[in-house]
Amino acid sequence: MKKTILREYAKLIVRAGLNVQPGQGVLINAGLDQPEFVQMVVDEAYKAKARKVTVNWNYQPLQKLHVRHQSAKTLATVENWELARWQHYVDTVPCRLLLTSDDPDGLKGINMAKLAKGRQAVYQATKTYRDQLQNQEQWCIAAVPGAAWAKKVFPELSRNQAMEKLWQEILFASRVQGDPVAAWEAHNRNLKARCDYLNSLDIAQLHYTADNGTEDSGQENPDDVKSNELSFTITAGDNLTLFIPQYAQDSLVQAGEGTTVSWVTNASSFYPEDQIKISVALYAGTDTTGTPVNIAVDGTSSATIPAENLSVTYPQSQYTVKVTLEAGTETLTDTASITVLSPPTQVRITAKDNTTSITDGDTLTLNYSIENNSAATGTLSATRMAGGTTVDDTGDWLKDITDQANLTDTGTVTFD
Repeated sequence: MKKTILREYAKLIVRAGLNVQPGQGVLINAGLDQPEFVQMVVDEAYKAKARKVTVNWNYQPLQKLHVRHQSAKTLATVENWELARWQHYVDTVPCRLLLTSDDPDGLKGINMAKLAKGRQAVYQATKTYRDQLQNQEQWCIAAVPGAAWAKKVFPELSRNQAMEKLWQEILFASRVQGDPVAAWEAHNRNLKARCDYLNSLDIAQLHYTADNGTEDSGQENPDDVKSNELSFTITAGDNLTLFIPQYAQDSLVQAGEGTTVSWVTNASSFYPEDQIKISVALYAGTDTTGTPVNIAVDGTSSATIPAENLSVTYPQSQYTVKVTLEAGTETLTDTASITVLSPPTQVRITAKDNTTSITDGDTLTLNYSIENNSAATGTLSATRMAGGTTVDDTGDWLKDITDQANLTDTGTVTFD
């Protein structure tokens, strides 16, 4: 792709996407696929009088190694210097740019549950900073080709041809033709004019019908596609709403951890703040019966449920969160479910007095304990080995074990 065209794209991202102003900081997150283009974006940011431009490089193979080798606890830990960096972002509010070029299958093969749990914990640890930045920072997401991504989109082309083709598609979709900045300004004006026009109509309701089949020719035609009429109604946003999006709550929680539930409402568009009341109740079970625990509300859109309110009985416990909105004379509710998983059951067996070997005629006593699950039971079995080979011996070397083989909680088992 010609560098002159790519520079126009870089200029578009900085001028229209980020709208960098003199003296602002710029933070760029990018992969290693297009370092020369990243350089162009940095150059354009400085031409826009950015105070400082910082680039954080990402590389999916490294991320896979981190997930594979770090413990779940380490993945979920946010270091003090990372929190200090978030505080710096809050203090300086840099323009944030994500240049995405990742392979869609770049993380294939890793433990996604482990990664997701770590990300959830990191999100909770940095939520305070994210909330302070919400609606304050300028941000933009822009695409650049990566080789693996390009080959998945255009598998019939060579690597270089696929990269070139993906560049063409990205630039076309981004209006990088002629003067792209002017093109986007005109596009934004057009969108605003259309929005203003639709709003001026004071439309209360739109009703659509469609027949998704071909016209009936009156003859049997194997190419005819017939369907039932599709009908739906769109109602203008003049009603009070409250709902909990599926993505806005951690539905799966480990024992000993708290969680956050978030909701969306348009109450502030209809009522003054002093007429809006939101309450959150936590119920044990899959419905809203029984006596709930009242949960404190964080601001107007979320609530944090402490770990002490999410006790668990092996193997898991169910909870239901109910959010109630009272605004003026109206009351709305919505619910979300939470599953709390108990820790994995652990069985520990040690020899009394740290015995590691015995001679014929000696008695061996084993201490055992079952942890993280008071209701768990098990059976202890033993195999006699000689020289590393299992011995088919039906003698009495396991006598007196019968009554002690069923394990519960803690105790001892004796081998005579």
